[in-house]
Amino acid sequence: MFPKESNFIENYFLNIQKNNKPIIFGGILYKTKKPEKDQLLRWVYGHNRESISLENRKRKPNIRALTSNLLLKKELLLKHPFDSTLKKYGYEDLSFLMKLEVNNILVTHIENPAFHLNLESSLLFLNKTKIALENLAFINSKETVFSGNKILSVYSALNKLKLTPVIVLFFNTFENKIINNLLSQNPSLLLFDLYKLGYFCKLQSR
Repeated sequence: MFPKESNFIENYFLNIQKNNKPIIFGGILYKTKKPEKDQLLRWVYGHNRESISLENRKRKPNIRALTSNLLLKKELLLKHPFDSTLKKYGYEDLSFLMKLEVNNILVTHIENPAFHLNLESSLLFLNKTKIALENLAFINSKETVFSGNKILSVYSALNKLKLTPVIVLFFNTFENKIINNLLSQNPSLLLFDLYKLGYFCKLQSR
């Protein structure tokens, strides 16, 4: 992460003085220049799913915040720490933010962005996504505070309709073709969503 403005810390400091909010998110940006061809999936995903306008972030304050540019009070973190049972990568930030929401603690959003510069290869990002979904399955097995997560919401609806085996069959049939697209120069976020849903349903069917 790298701050967009030179007065990044000052912006947060002035906001603390003015509003005294317990937790603040400044936003995430990605460079407009396309990265190398083998890094496009992470860049496309970040531009479309993480680099969200201030107004859109405010509509769902805890779901649309990320810990990569989060300012919070020490006493808040001590009272509501991250889940120490989560050992793998993925969704630990959303788990933390959803628990805050359950306790009526909402993230305040401001315009104080930082650039996300860690553009790993598309293959590495895809593999990390699979690990994150395994972590999501683990979180889902032990708590019920993830109602805002799209994957869990769709999975829950499909499961009630007994359609998850159909999704698993689709995933097994088309997985390689979807991966070929995701690792290409024109990765589709729709296919990425289908891949994540299919992999999650497969995990839950084991």
